[in-house]
Amino acid sequence: LGSNGAGKSTLISCLTGITPVTHGDALIYGNSIRNSKGMSTIRRLARFDSLWNALSTKEHLHLFANIKGLPMATRKSEVKRLLADVDIDKIANVRAGSYSGGTRR
Repeated sequence: LGSNGAGKSTLISCLTGITPVTHGDALIYGNSIRNSKGMSTIRRLARFDSLWNALSTKEHLHLFANIKGLPMATRKSEVKRLLADVDIDKIANVRAGSYSGGTRR
């Protein structure tokens, strides 16, 4: 995709809204990355995970939603929606310590 310094990480940071776009634009499924709808269609995975082996999938989502500041009423429905959207509701109560490497990501 490119050598060191070619801008791969910067591009992904711009596409995900981490780094502000100062010139130009990009479309994701027809949506500009300059608005929240465009940025909401793409995610970035870190090279490391931030999961605790003792917590389940659902517990992790509740934890991160709490850190984000979502109220409990919103948090419950959002966790349920996320589990279904990424088709991981079947492992909602599985502890992260038993995940495969691919599942962890």
